[in-house]
Amino acid sequence: MGTDFQRTVLWVFFGMSLFLLWDRWLVHTGKPSMFGTTPTPPPAAAPADAAKAAVPPAAGPAVPGSVPAVPAPGAAA
Repeated sequence: MGTDFQRTVLWVFFGMSLFLLWDRWLVHTGKPSMFGTTPTPPPAAAPADAAKAAVPPAAGPAVPGSVPAVPAPGAAA
């Protein structure tokens, strides 16, 4: 009798795992979840934002009027 109960618990666990895996696959492919929540599309990056992200910031003082750090003598540039 003990093995029948363990087998039933394992089948329930296996079935729930498959159900949750299938639900996540639906959301991953852009379909609605079986739990009623709608998937949110990823935000589209604007071309201007992408251009800004590709350009590194200019090296300079962070605060106007501050003195930039001077490398130590003998330090490689």
